[in-house]
Amino acid sequence: MKFLISIIFIINYLHADFVDFYKTPEEPTQIKIQPKKLKINGSELELLYKFKIEARVVSAKRYAWDDLSSVMTHDLGVVWGTISESKNFNQITWDQSNRFLIYSIPENKIPKLGGLDYINSHTANIHLIPKDWTIEATLNKVKDYDIVSIEGYLTDVRKGNKIVYTSDSRTDNGPGACEVIYVEKVYIKVSRTNNPFYYEEKKNKLSQKLNFNDSEFTKPGKNTRASQNAE
Repeated sequence: MKFLISIIFIINYLHADFVDFYKTPEEPTQIKIQPKKLKINGSELELLYKFKIEARVVSAKRYAWDDLSSVMTHDLGVVWGTISESKNFNQITWDQSNRFLIYSIPENKIPKLGGLDYINSHTANIHLIPKDWTIEATLNKVKDYDIVSIEGYLTDVRKGNKIVYTSDSRTDNGPGACEVIYVEKVYIKVSRTNNPFYYEEKKNKLSQKLNFNDSEFTKPGKNTRASQNAE
Protein backbone atom coordinates (compact mmCIF):
# COMPACT_ATOMS: atom_id res chain seq x y z
CA MET A 1 0.00 0.00 0.00
CA LYS A 2 2.85 2.40 0.88
CA PHE A 3 4.52 1.53 -2.43
CA LEU A 4 1.32 2.30 -4.36
CA ILE A 5 0.84 5.60 -2.54
CA SER A 6 4.45 6.51 -3.30
CA ILE A 7 3.96 5.84 -7.02
CA ILE A 8 0.78 7.95 -7.10
CA PHE A 9 2.56 10.75 -5.26
CA ILE A 10 5.53 10.72 -7.68
CA ILE A 11 3.30 10.70 -10.78
CA ASN A 12 1.16 13.45 -9.31
CA TYR A 13 4.22 15.54 -8.48
CA LEU A 14 5.79 15.10 -11.91
CA HIS A 15 2.55 16.00 -13.69
CA ALA A 16 2.02 19.04 -11.49
CA ASP A 17 5.59 20.10 -12.16
CA PHE A 18 5.04 19.76 -15.92
CA VAL A 19 1.81 21.75 -15.85
CA ASP A 20 3.23 24.50 -13.64
CA PHE A 21 6.22 24.98 -15.92
CA TYR A 22 4.38 24.62 -19.22
CA LYS A 23 4.80 27.96 -20.94
CA THR A 24 2.14 29.36 -23.24
CA PRO A 25 3.36 31.82 -25.90
CA GLU A 26 3.70 35.40 -24.74
CA GLU A 27 1.32 36.67 -27.44
CA PRO A 28 -1.32 35.26 -29.83
CA THR A 29 -0.60 35.53 -33.55
CA GLN A 30 -2.81 37.81 -35.65
CA ILE A 31 -2.54 38.49 -39.39
CA LYS A 32 -4.81 40.93 -41.23
CA ILE A 33 -6.55 39.46 -44.28
CA GLN A 34 -8.81 40.65 -47.05
CA PRO A 35 -12.23 40.54 -45.35
CA LYS A 36 -14.33 37.46 -46.14
CA LYS A 37 -18.05 37.04 -45.56
CA LEU A 38 -19.60 33.83 -44.36
CA LYS A 39 -23.10 32.80 -43.28
CA ILE A 40 -23.63 30.37 -40.43
CA ASN A 41 -26.76 29.49 -38.46
CA GLY A 42 -28.68 32.57 -39.57
CA SER A 43 -25.82 34.97 -38.83
CA GLU A 44 -23.40 36.77 -41.11
CA LEU A 45 -19.70 36.76 -40.27
CA GLU A 46 -17.05 39.09 -41.63
CA LEU A 47 -13.65 37.44 -41.16
CA LEU A 48 -10.97 40.08 -40.58
CA TYR A 49 -7.80 38.48 -39.19
CA LYS A 50 -6.19 35.06 -39.18
CA PHE A 51 -5.78 34.29 -35.49
CA LYS A 52 -4.15 31.69 -33.26
CA ILE A 53 -4.00 31.65 -29.47
CA GLU A 54 -2.59 29.19 -26.97
CA ALA A 55 -3.78 29.91 -23.45
CA ARG A 56 -4.89 28.51 -20.13
CA VAL A 57 -8.62 28.43 -19.45
CA VAL A 58 -9.65 30.02 -16.16
CA SER A 59 -13.39 29.78 -16.85
CA ALA A 60 -15.48 28.00 -19.49
CA LYS A 61 -19.14 28.58 -20.27
CA ARG A 62 -21.54 27.25 -22.88
CA TYR A 63 -24.46 29.47 -23.91
CA ALA A 64 -27.76 28.11 -25.17
CA TRP A 65 -30.43 30.74 -24.52
CA ASP A 66 -29.21 34.23 -25.38
CA ASP A 67 -29.81 35.93 -28.73
CA LEU A 68 -26.46 34.92 -30.22
CA SER A 69 -26.05 31.44 -28.74
CA SER A 70 -27.00 29.78 -32.03
CA VAL A 71 -23.72 31.05 -33.47
CA MET A 72 -21.50 32.05 -30.49
CA THR A 73 -21.91 28.82 -28.56
CA HIS A 74 -19.08 29.11 -26.03
CA ASP A 75 -17.14 31.71 -24.07
CA LEU A 76 -13.74 30.98 -22.57
CA GLY A 77 -11.97 33.13 -20.03
CA VAL A 78 -8.29 32.68 -20.90
CA VAL A 79 -4.85 33.85 -19.80
CA TRP A 80 -1.45 33.49 -21.43
CA GLY A 81 2.17 34.44 -20.87
CA THR A 82 3.34 34.30 -17.26
CA ILE A 83 -0.24 34.76 -16.01
CA SER A 84 -0.98 31.23 -17.26
CA GLU A 85 1.35 29.70 -14.68
CA SER A 86 -0.52 28.13 -11.76
CA LYS A 87 1.35 30.15 -9.16
CA ASN A 88 0.11 33.32 -10.85
CA PHE A 89 -3.46 32.76 -12.04
CA ASN A 90 -4.34 31.21 -8.68
CA GLN A 91 -3.75 34.64 -7.12
CA ILE A 92 -6.75 36.00 -9.03
CA THR A 93 -10.47 35.47 -8.38
CA TRP A 94 -12.43 34.90 -11.62
CA ASP A 95 -16.13 35.29 -12.36
CA GLN A 96 -17.71 34.64 -15.77
CA SER A 97 -21.36 35.24 -16.66
CA ASN A 98 -23.57 37.01 -19.20
CA ARG A 99 -20.72 37.14 -21.75
CA PHE A 100 -18.46 38.95 -19.27
CA LEU A 101 -15.27 37.91 -17.49
CA ILE A 102 -14.52 39.84 -14.32
CA TYR A 103 -11.52 39.32 -12.10
CA SER A 104 -10.41 40.73 -8.76
CA ILE A 105 -6.89 40.97 -7.40
CA PRO A 106 -5.62 42.08 -3.99
CA GLU A 107 -3.68 45.31 -4.47
CA ASN A 108 -0.46 43.85 -3.06
CA LYS A 109 -0.47 41.01 -5.60
CA ILE A 110 -0.58 43.23 -8.71
CA PRO A 111 3.17 44.12 -8.89
CA LYS A 112 4.14 40.45 -8.48
CA LEU A 113 1.99 39.54 -11.49
CA GLY A 114 3.66 42.11 -13.74
CA GLY A 115 1.37 45.08 -13.13
CA LEU A 116 -2.21 45.77 -14.11
CA ASP A 117 -1.36 46.60 -17.74
CA TYR A 118 0.34 43.23 -18.17
CA ILE A 119 -2.55 41.38 -16.56
CA ASN A 120 -5.13 43.19 -18.72
CA SER A 121 -3.16 42.50 -21.91
CA HIS A 122 -2.78 38.79 -21.13
CA THR A 123 -6.38 38.11 -20.13
CA ALA A 124 -9.42 37.80 -22.37
CA ASN A 125 -13.00 36.64 -22.56
CA ILE A 126 -13.25 35.10 -26.03
CA HIS A 127 -16.52 34.35 -27.84
CA LEU A 128 -16.24 31.19 -29.93
CA ILE A 129 -18.05 30.24 -33.13
CA PRO A 130 -17.39 26.58 -33.99
CA LYS A 131 -16.90 25.77 -37.67
CA ASP A 132 -18.78 22.47 -37.36
CA TRP A 133 -20.08 19.91 -34.88
CA THR A 134 -16.65 18.31 -34.36
CA ILE A 135 -15.21 21.64 -33.18
CA GLU A 136 -18.25 22.19 -30.97
CA ALA A 137 -17.84 18.71 -29.46
CA THR A 138 -14.23 19.50 -28.54
CA LEU A 139 -15.23 22.85 -27.04
CA ASN A 140 -17.77 21.01 -24.90
CA LYS A 141 -14.87 19.06 -23.35
CA VAL A 142 -12.82 22.11 -22.38
CA LYS A 143 -12.60 22.59 -18.62
CA ASP A 144 -11.19 25.20 -16.27
CA TYR A 145 -7.35 25.03 -16.07
CA ASP A 146 -6.94 23.20 -19.40
CA ILE A 147 -4.39 24.62 -21.82
CA VAL A 148 -5.94 24.98 -25.27
CA SER A 149 -4.79 25.94 -28.74
CA ILE A 150 -7.37 27.68 -30.94
CA GLU A 151 -6.94 28.61 -34.61
CA GLY A 152 -9.35 30.47 -36.86
CA TYR A 153 -10.36 34.03 -37.63
CA LEU A 154 -11.30 37.14 -35.69
CA THR A 155 -14.72 38.08 -36.99
CA ASP A 156 -17.56 40.54 -36.62
CA VAL A 157 -20.99 38.95 -36.26
CA ARG A 158 -24.34 40.27 -37.45
CA LYS A 159 -27.67 38.62 -36.67
CA GLY A 160 -30.71 40.62 -37.72
CA ASN A 161 -30.31 44.08 -36.20
CA LYS A 162 -27.72 42.90 -33.67
CA ILE A 163 -23.98 43.15 -34.28
CA VAL A 164 -20.96 42.19 -32.21
CA TYR A 165 -17.60 43.61 -33.22
CA THR A 166 -14.49 41.64 -32.43
CA SER A 167 -11.60 43.22 -30.59
CA ASP A 168 -8.35 43.25 -32.55
CA SER A 169 -6.20 44.47 -29.65
CA ARG A 170 -4.92 42.79 -26.50
CA THR A 171 -4.63 46.05 -24.57
CA ASP A 172 -8.29 47.12 -24.51
CA ASN A 173 -10.74 46.33 -21.71
CA GLY A 174 -14.36 46.85 -20.82
CA PRO A 175 -17.29 46.48 -23.26
CA GLY A 176 -16.12 45.61 -26.77
CA ALA A 177 -12.80 44.11 -25.58
CA CYS A 178 -13.64 40.49 -26.38
CA GLU A 179 -12.16 38.61 -29.29
CA VAL A 180 -14.81 36.88 -31.41
CA ILE A 181 -13.24 33.83 -33.06
CA TYR A 182 -14.53 31.65 -35.86
CA VAL A 183 -12.85 28.41 -34.78
CA GLU A 184 -11.43 26.10 -37.43
CA LYS A 185 -9.13 24.10 -35.15
CA VAL A 186 -9.06 23.51 -31.41
CA TYR A 187 -6.77 21.28 -29.36
CA ILE A 188 -6.72 20.55 -25.65
CA LYS A 189 -2.95 20.48 -25.15
CA VAL A 190 -2.92 19.90 -21.39
CA SER A 191 -6.04 18.66 -19.62
CA ARG A 192 -6.75 18.74 -15.91
CA THR A 193 -8.60 15.44 -16.32
CA ASN A 194 -5.21 13.79 -16.88
CA ASN A 195 -4.60 14.24 -13.17
CA PRO A 196 -7.79 14.71 -11.15
CA PHE A 197 -5.95 14.80 -7.81
CA TYR A 198 -3.80 17.78 -8.78
CA TYR A 199 -6.43 19.75 -10.59
CA GLU A 200 -9.15 19.19 -8.03
CA GLU A 201 -6.80 20.64 -5.45
CA LYS A 202 -6.17 23.66 -7.70
CA LYS A 203 -9.89 24.05 -8.35
CA ASN A 204 -10.68 24.06 -4.65
CA LYS A 205 -8.01 26.67 -3.99
CA LEU A 206 -9.23 28.89 -6.80
CA SER A 207 -12.89 28.63 -5.78
CA GLN A 208 -12.27 29.71 -2.20
CA LYS A 209 -13.60 33.16 -1.44
CA LEU A 210 -10.96 35.22 0.32
CA ASN A 211 -12.22 37.77 2.83
CA PHE A 212 -10.44 40.94 1.73
CA ASN A 213 -11.70 44.42 2.51
CA ASP A 214 -12.94 46.39 -0.48
CA SER A 215 -9.91 48.66 -0.20
CA GLU A 216 -7.62 45.71 -0.83
CA PHE A 217 -9.09 45.07 -4.27
CA THR A 218 -8.73 47.10 -7.40
CA LYS A 219 -12.17 48.11 -8.61
CA PRO A 220 -13.79 45.68 -11.10
CA GLY A 221 -14.03 48.33 -13.81
CA LYS A 222 -10.26 48.68 -13.82
CA ASN A 223 -9.43 45.03 -14.23
CA THR A 224 -12.26 43.69 -16.33
CA ARG A 225 -12.30 42.41 -19.88
CA ALA A 226 -15.90 42.18 -20.99
CA SER A 227 -18.00 41.52 -24.05
CA GLN A 228 -19.60 43.94 -26.43
CA ASN A 229 -23.24 44.17 -25.40
CA ALA A 230 -25.13 42.65 -28.33
CA GLU A 231 -27.97 45.12 -28.32
